[in-house]
Amino acid sequence: MRTISFLRFMGLSACLAFALSACAPMTEGDVTATETAPDLSWRDIPLTDVRTGDSFALSDFSGKVVIVDLTAVWCSNCLLQQHQLQIASSEWTDDEVVIVSLDVDPNETATILLRHIEENNIAWRSAIAPQPMIDALVEEFGPIATTVTATPLIFLDGDGEAELIGRGLKPKRVLLELVAERQ
Repeated sequence: MRTISFLRFMGLSACLAFALSACAPMTEGDVTATETAPDLSWRDIPLTDVRTGDSFALSDFSGKVVIVDLTAVWCSNCLLQQHQLQIASSEWTDDEVVIVSLDVDPNETATILLRHIEENNIAWRSAIAPQPMIDALVEEFGPIATTVTATPLIFLDGDGEAELIGRGLKPKRVLLELVAERQ
């Protein structure tokens, strides 16, 4: 009887250890940012600005630095990052840097996002990312692209290079440095 109980305990322990290892937090080495994206088809996916109703694609801004803010309205870290983007954006002109917030939460709607940007005075383009774009971003950059609480930003430069900067709030100073590196 003790042997059977011991074997059950060991079996359950092994299952639990395996299950928990799948839930372990990601470390910096687990995420690889793609420096040069060979297939940027996600840049061409049509988006709709929730404020104006205008259609656009990220590829429309070639020749400029584009900051793609991957967000969800419920994410308090995202709002903090958007505030830092607001502060830093006073240092750029629209001819130099374009900011686009992409809501990657499939449960959120244009109405919800519009209310969020109006309540928080977000002046740049904001759109709901369609599922094909979300899928392409995850394929290109990994699951961190939709882990909005990590405040991921994608920087696109005028030469077509894309880099995801994830994990943590990027204050004004860091944003200015990241943009300067890409100009």
